[in-house]
Amino acid sequence: MTEDEHTVKVDRPQAGAADPADHTLVVRRARPKPAADDATLAVARKPSLLEDRVAGRRRGIAPPPAPVLPESAIEAVGPGAVDVYRPRPVPPAPVAPTPTDDEPRERTDGRAIPSVNLRGQRGARLVLALFAVACVASLGGLALLASLIL
Repeated sequence: MTEDEHTVKVDRPQAGAADPADHTLVVRRARPKPAADDATLAVARKPSLLEDRVAGRRRGIAPPPAPVLPESAIEAVGPGAVDVYRPRPVPPAPVAPTPTDDEPRERTDGRAIPSVNLRGQRGARLVLALFAVACVASLGGLALLASLIL
């Protein structure tokens, strides 16, 4: 490193304050002059995306053209294409019969209908029994493996 290339830190006074001890020397270095023929070519380039936006143009995909609709109606093709819908009459809803005092009210026998609660308990017992069988089978398999290894 030469003597004129090192950096010197200079404390500057506040703006407007004159420092009599300020001996700052401003050096302007001469720039090399370009050669007469530097073989520089001027090339036209496309404006960048930022310049496009600044100019108000947008780059992107153009929307598809709108479909062309006919000026008048077209007659439909096919059987029943032009039939007009005519509403059909809706029959009134059936009315539930009202019980009379003359007819005895009947109840079905409760023993003939399976209980949901009992059915659920039966299924739970079956699941527990299958789990117990699986545990016994896995313990038997472990015992068999242990007897083969030892």
